[in-house]
Amino acid sequence: MDTKDDLRSPGASHDTTLLLHRREFMILSSVAVAGAAASGLPQQVMRAVAGSDPISLPIVSLGYWDGSFEKARIGTASSDALHRLAAASSPRAGDRALNGSARVSVNGFWRAEQHRHKPVSVALNVMFPVGEERLPFHAWSHTTHRGVARNAPPPRFVVPVDARHPIELNVEMRMPAGSTPPALARVKRFFSIDDSNDPQKKSGACSLALDARSSSMKLNRGVYFVALQEDPRDKAPNWSAVRMRDPHAPGALDASGAGVLVQGGLLGFEPVPFSYLMISVDKA
Repeated sequence: MDTKDDLRSPGASHDTTLLLHRREFMILSSVAVAGAAASGLPQQVMRAVAGSDPISLPIVSLGYWDGSFEKARIGTASSDALHRLAAASSPRAGDRALNGSARVSVNGFWRAEQHRHKPVSVALNVMFPVGEERLPFHAWSHTTHRGVARNAPPPRFVVPVDARHPIELNVEMRMPAGSTPPALARVKRFFSIDDSNDPQKKSGACSLALDARSSSMKLNRGVYFVALQEDPRDKAPNWSAVRMRDPHAPGALDASGAGVLVQGGLLGFEPVPFSYLMISVDKA
């Protein structure tokens, strides 16, 4: 065998055990790349998986509304009132008024119509600085089992934040193994991985920072919408086309309702086709 086609440990002799043949290496690499490409993920999500973007699956994107619930209460609440959103990556600077600590509230979670009755569990963790470490705080959870949805009570908590310590959110999503995306299922069959009894788990994170030099999205007072991917066919939202209904309109924040986000459709404004968390940030 030509040793040029072998991948061996550095300095290994010809008699050293072969680690991997070049052809096999190329096949395995191609399978991994093809599996990712076949998942249909948008490019920004593919970069996040590689670690070059400040988000990772199952989080696909963050939207942002620069208003506040207090200001929204001014005037009569109406289901006809709509607020424009922007991508959370749009602001170029953080709000220095939040330096020291910020009050974070989980306002709700709504699933896309096509996913609403599928079994799932979702957990939101917030990383807290403790000395030189970052420890997870379990802030909120949701489960859907046998078509019945249950949300933990909406929490409100204070998070330490400064130029060195951004707010770090972690979302964990678990689904039955039967809902494994086709591309991932093919890769598992190729490697003879049997996980028929294990739930599929996705764990993703994003950061909101005050430091203008950070590559993370910038932390500001307002409302953030964390779009989640429950299926590889779920696309990242175009936030400029999304609108938020008045959160104080009757039933707007009802967990069993259609949610507060809408976008244009054939019959006017319709609920958005993606699942999302609604999180507000204000001064502590």
